[in-house]
Amino acid sequence: MRRDEKKGSEPEIPWENILTSLEESVIVVDLNGKICFFNQAAEALTDTSSSQALQQPYARLFGRTPWLIDMVKKSQSPQQSGSRTEGDFVKSWGRQVPVSLTISPLHDQHGRSLGSILLLRDLTRRRELEEDLKRSDRLAMLGNNFLELLAVTRSRTRWAESKVLLNCSAALWPATHLSPSTPIS
Repeated sequence: MRRDEKKGSEPEIPWENILTSLEESVIVVDLNGKICFFNQAAEALTDTSSSQALQQPYARLFGRTPWLIDMVKKSQSPQQSGSRTEGDFVKSWGRQVPVSLTISPLHDQHGRSLGSILLLRDLTRRRELEEDLKRSDRLAMLGNNFLELLAVTRSRTRWAESKVLLNCSAALWPATHLSPSTPIS
């Protein structure tokens, strides 16, 4: 008995609901180079609605991002290679968004090519966290350098104070006309 034929089993969740709900942008390009699936995360990343993107050539959507166009070409026939990389996606109004890309050739159950699947993840937050970490490291190093400088300054100040005290003692010693062997009465 197949899973969907089991009595009392939970209804299956349609794959489109799953793909639409992902936080990663999912874009599917068919063999003709047209976008045939475009989830909500892709809409947010590209500032393009799925109604505007669907059935449009991928080169139109990715026109300001040549490296992405090259990656789609490599995933299609005859090369059909999947890959992962990172780069900047350039939105239509010029803003660059750091993204990671995983691209795979799409095949049917008989191995025939159907197009390409692109998974794009917005790395903006990760990059911000990396910058915060670098800034924290620089501040920690600055703090350590300051503490070392303070320790050296304190040490030198104590050394200078001890020299001043010795000099003052030596200066006062003859004024009293006492020597270490002279008893004090």
